[in-house]
Amino acid sequence: MKDGNFALNFASYVSKIVPASFKKYFYKSPTLSNLIRRSLNQFAPEGINRVSIAAGINEGLEMFLDLQTEKDYWLGTYEPELQQAVELLVKPEQVIYDIGANIGFVTLMFARQTGEKGHVYAFEALPQNFIRLRQNVDLNGYIERVTVVDAAVQDRAGEAEFLIGPSGAMGKVKGSAGRDTIKYLENIKVKAISIDGFIENPGIQLPDIVKMDIEGGEILALPGMSNLLQKRHPLVMIELHGLESAEASWRLLRDAGYRICRMGLDFPQVGNLEELDWKSYLVAFPNEQ
Repeated sequence: MKDGNFALNFASYVSKIVPASFKKYFYKSPTLSNLIRRSLNQFAPEGINRVSIAAGINEGLEMFLDLQTEKDYWLGTYEPELQQAVELLVKPEQVIYDIGANIGFVTLMFARQTGEKGHVYAFEALPQNFIRLRQNVDLNGYIERVTVVDAAVQDRAGEAEFLIGPSGAMGKVKGSAGRDTIKYLENIKVKAISIDGFIENPGIQLPDIVKMDIEGGEILALPGMSNLLQKRHPLVMIELHGLESAEASWRLLRDAGYRICRMGLDFPQVGNLEELDWKSYLVAFPNEQ
């Protein structure tokens, strides 16, 4: 056990001191990242444990994590481009919609960046993820800063069929684009909302930024917020999954008056749809910005 503690503490320390550019390289290398994960799995405890985040925007915050499968959260190396974008673009007192909040790592980033006078609405459909999302928000004393919403976001309110994948990060609403080769374990019924309908509820604050990572569900969710995009023009951070998703998102965002940029240093603008990869991390800026 002592060797295990040493190995985990050393990994946490290294993650804290290594520059973000190096961590991004390791994160994007399947060979290196898998080697690190397999090595740490020898020492990581099983099950859900309360841990302190080692580095990144969430450094020092605590989460309930499975260290066998969720090391990127613990080490603070999850989605380095997104973390960089959050640091550059998210300001105090802003209102953020985190669509596809999972267990709350990104929600916590937003809550920390926007501060006590900001607010985050965190939307998550998968029941087991939602439970930990709420626990992780409460654990850090952010209950006043974050509203958790247990619903899938799509083009209409009602009920949705939700496909549960081999991990908590791979579930999606039936009808979403991409990931057709994944074997989904089961289907469940979940509550569904549209964002245009959600913002009509009394007391709901309109977003300055919308972040969306819903495994191809963006082709359903974006049409359900067309009024918000056309009239309010929040900045949009989005992860696209596949050609169908890219085509639909490109058309809707461009029609709503956005320019589409890559999520990275200086946010280079994407000239045309054909430049997008199967999986693309993008920031859509309103044309007036």
